[in-house]
Amino acid sequence: MTEASNAGLDVSKVKTIRPEEYPEMTKQLLEWINTVREKFNSDKDFGFGTSLEMIKTKAKQFAAKLEAGGDSKYGKFTASTGWALRWTVRYKVTSLKLVGEAGDVNPDDP
Repeated sequence: MTEASNAGLDVSKVKTIRPEEYPEMTKQLLEWINTVREKFNSDKDFGFGTSLEMIKTKAKQFAAKLEAGGDSKYGKFTASTGWALRWTVRYKVTSLKLVGEAGDVNPDDP
């Protein structure tokens, strides 16, 4: 018997934690999300949410800049919906309901 089965763990449910494939882009994307949310959440009556499309658009922009800067692994990055969904789960990025002018946020703003 293995140690895992001795410990009562169901080995079939153990997931492999993979290292981040695009760490620099992730860092920039999280910084952008935090900056924009801080800007719009400073007013308690004014909320800001990030949609998957906004995240995909900014991720593509950051990847293109990193590729232009010489990091060739970003050339194959596509920002698919599946990638965006997994990324938001991994980094616990949630979307808030947008009301009023909050829905008019430009995802191209720094």
